[in-house]
Amino acid sequence: MKTRSTRPIAHTSVSSRYQTVIPSQIRDKFLIREGTRIAWIDKGESIEIVPLPEQPWKAFRGAGRSGVDYLQVLTHYRKEERERTNKETKRMTRGLPERACDTAETEREEERSEGSGEHQ
Repeated sequence: MKTRSTRPIAHTSVSSRYQTVIPSQIRDKFLIREGTRIAWIDKGESIEIVPLPEQPWKAFRGAGRSGVDYLQVLTHYRKEERERTNKETKRMTRGLPERACDTAETEREEERSEGSGEHQ
């Protein structure tokens, strides 16, 4: 199994109650604060920890009484989420040739068409 080599940003330990601390530079970068939900993803040989997006509809609780422009709140949330997704996509594709995914898909299609031509 080939994995991308990365260097750890920080080290933490697990307490006797199986708790750990998220380093401040990670909390700041990914906007993690008290109450942020985290997904733990089993990657086979490693674990991926992903902060889950907030639930934007919670901002609408009590709507109509506060005078808050909830369309603006939702628009702001979506903009932040889009920026976060774009940033993550750029980080994940760094070093890949442009349109690498399209090239791989084209190669798979060519292999399928060659294989189906033998049976006709």
